[in-house]
Parts: sequence; C-alpha cells; structure tokens
Amino acid sequence: MSYVTSWEQFAREEGEQRGEAKALLRQLQVKFGPTTPEIELRVQTAEPAQLDVWLTRILTAATTEDLFR
Repeated sequence: MSYVTSWEQFAREEGEQRGEAKALLRQLQVKFGPTTPEIELRVQTAEPAQLDVWLTRILTAATTEDLFR
C-alpha cells in the first residue's frame, strides 16, 4: 500500500491543474489564434472545476466569448 502525504497529493493536483490549463491554452491557440495575456491569466488561475467546464466547452465554442460565458 502506498502512503501519500497531503503535500504529495497537493503537488499532484497542482500538476494536473497546470497540465489542464496548458492543454486548454493550446486548444484556444489552435482554434482561435494567439491568446491575449488576459485569457492566459484567466486560464492559468482558474479552479479545476472551471477548467473542466472550459475543456468540454472548447469543443463547441464558436468564439472565446462562447467559451467563457
């Protein structure tokens, strides 16, 4: 049985969140072109639940406004 400290759990979750933010930013760039610093900050500081919503919504969003509605 593996023992994971709360610090290790935090680090793992933080890494997952950064990976999701990076993936969303890449999808935004491919779909809509270069992102603004404001969009990058918004994505990088988003809560995990919000990132999940946006990662799904990027599939059907016609604009960045649609994504962040």
